This record gives sequence, structure tokens and C-alpha cells, in this order.
Amino acid sequence: MTAFLKQFEIGRPQIIAACLLLALFLQAMRAIYRADLSADEIQIIRDSIALNSHSPAAPAFSSRPLQPSDIPDSILLYRVVGLAYAGWNWFELHTAGAPDELSSSGIKTPTNSKAFDFILRCPFALFGVWLGGALWWVARRLFGNPGGYIALALFCFSPWVIAMSSRINAEIVAAWGLFGVVYTAIGVAHTLYAPPRSWPPRVLLLGAAFGFTFSAHFLSGFAGAVIAFAFMMYLAVGRCRAAIAVLAISLGIAALFLWACYGFSLHTWRSLAFGIGKLGWTHPEISLWVEVTARFAVINALILVFLVIASIYTIFAWPRARYFGNSAPWIVFASLGGLAWLTGGTRANPTLSNPMLWALPFVFLFVGGMSADWLESRRRRPALIALSVLLSVYAVVAVFSSP
Repeated sequence: MTAFLKQFEIGRPQIIAACLLLALFLQAMRAIYRADLSADEIQIIRDSIALNSHSPAAPAFSSRPLQPSDIPDSILLYRVVGLAYAGWNWFELHTAGAPDELSSSGIKTPTNSKAFDFILRCPFALFGVWLGGALWWVARRLFGNPGGYIALALFCFSPWVIAMSSRINAEIVAAWGLFGVVYTAIGVAHTLYAPPRSWPPRVLLLGAAFGFTFSAHFLSGFAGAVIAFAFMMYLAVGRCRAAIAVLAISLGIAALFLWACYGFSLHTWRSLAFGIGKLGWTHPEISLWVEVTARFAVINALILVFLVIASIYTIFAWPRARYFGNSAPWIVFASLGGLAWLTGGTRANPTLSNPMLWALPFVFLFVGGMSADWLESRRRRPALIALSVLLSVYAVVAVFSSP
């Protein structure tokens, strides 16, 4: 830890990244202020209160076997909201005394509704900022400062990211966990060539990443496990047995984490086995992807599609661009896009599990890597002008039309 702190420096790149992340946080705060809690968010709050207070309305995790309908799509979502609601109670107790009860909703009446919305939604804004910081860290290490700036700018001014960061939802938590799983697994695969004494910290980190991802959403956890296994087998040539053992230990740690989230119920695993088939694939709400694209992000979507098409063309047409750092996010993005199509996550009345939203950090990372290559080519000047114009329009449109 001391060595890491000594290596960490605060210079111009860190300040620019912090400014971009601050822009994301402010946009999320504006969206929180503008929009009242939706019916779905209120229902999640009710369920979280019941679950965390062990009231009769809560799923009986310890008193009886769970039925498939009892299993939350995202147990971590309910735990996070429960903690946020506890924070709201503390805030109310120390500012306005004990709040009154609203029997019709089962939620304590807030004396300041905007403060209530802020406290309940703020954890998701923090998850968005945390994910943006992780994206910048990975992009800068792989592609240098230009690639890091471009990937982070696309992320911070993305209407989809702003929507996820300003609402009570499982998507931003699942995206955060999945991104961590993939790049922690890649780091662990490289560590397997080092002496075994250096493995335990990375293995524990990978296990924690799997635990967060599975508890954020079952489907994102399974997707992360498959992708992590494929990358580790590819990178750890000659150490496949060690890679499988590390992956098994990490998944064991994740199972303990998931069990803890369900309250260490002895019936958890049998109930999960019966309910695992649904994977949270049914939900009445229109997906954030469809909603935000239709209402706010047409121009942003067109710019992003153009950059993605240009990046795909480049990676196939330019041999220099075909290296693992560029290929990995493209592979994950394509895989999650296929998964979104299979589960209906891009259509109206889609599933709650929307892999297109989870794929966004990988899309931005892929475009950032390709952009860094364009800026190092012989056509650096036109590439710089085109990227500057497109990113400026992208940011301005996001600021003036974000949810």
C-alpha cells in the first residue's frame, strides 16, 4: 500500500480526469434534482426497507426456503438502498426530529423531498464516478493520456451513464462490477507468471469483484465469469491449471460474498438453484437504454455509432491496431451486444438486465484506444480536429439535453 501511494501522483492528467468526473457528478445531481422518484424506484425502496428490517413483508430468507419469485434481481441493489435509507433516517433525526409515517406507501414522509431523493440516489452517482475513475485508470495505462481523456469524456457526457447515475437501479452497479471483473481477471492472468507468493492479493480482489458482480445481477456475474475464463485461458498459456484453480477460488470467495448478502440463509443455495433460470429477465419498465435513446440521446447515439464504426473499420484494416489492449474491450462489447440481443435488452418492454448498458464502459475504452492510435498516425492533425469537433458536440448536447 505504501509503495502504491508513493507511485501515485497528482498532476495535470489527474486534475483533468477529476474535472471530467466532477462534470459527471454535477450532471447526475442536476438529473436527481429535476426528476421525482418513479413508481419503480419507490417500490424498490419499499422492498429494501422490508428486506433490511426483516419485516413480514420481506422475503423470508432465513425462516423458509425462498421461492423463485422471492429472489431479488439484484440483492446488492436492495442492500445499498437499505443503507441509504438508514442514512436518510439519521439525517432526519438530526435535522428535523423523527419523521411521520406515510401508511399508504410504507415510506417515512420526508420533510425535504429533494434531500430524500438526493440521499437515496446519491450512492448510484458515486458508483458512476467510481466506474469512471476505473475506466480512466485502465484507459490511461493502456493507451496513454489521449486515450484516457477520450474514453473518460465519452463516459462522463454519456446520457445513458448520467441516467444510470441519477436513478435507483441495478445497471450501474452491474456495469461497475463487470468492468472490474474483466480487468482484474486480465491482471491476475499476468500475475500467474510471477512467483505464487504474489498471487493472494489479486485472487482476493478478483473474488471480491465476482462477489459484487453476482450480487449486483446474476446475469452480469455469469457473463463476467465466462469472459474472465476465456481471457485467462488466452493469456496464461502454459499456466492453464493455475488459472482454473485461481478462478475456482475466486468464485468460491464470490459465493461466500453472495451468501452473506442473502443473510447466510441455509436455504439460499437451493432457492437460488430453482430461481436461477429467470435471472431477473422480466421487468415491466422500459429499459433505460431505450428510454434515454428515444428522449435525449439521438445526436449522442449517432456520434457514438460513428466512432464505433470507424474504430471497427480501423481494427480490421490496420494491422498495427490489432493488439490485445484494443481487442479485449471490442470482444467484450461484441459479446455483451449479442447477449443484449438474445435477452431483448435493446427492444421496447425489455428485460431489466440490459447488457447494452453494461457494455458502455468497454465501448468507450475501445474508442479511446482507437483514437489514441489515430492520434499517433500520419493523419494525426485531421484526426485531432475531427475528434475535437465530435467530442465537443457530444458534450454540449449531453449538458443541454441530459435527463
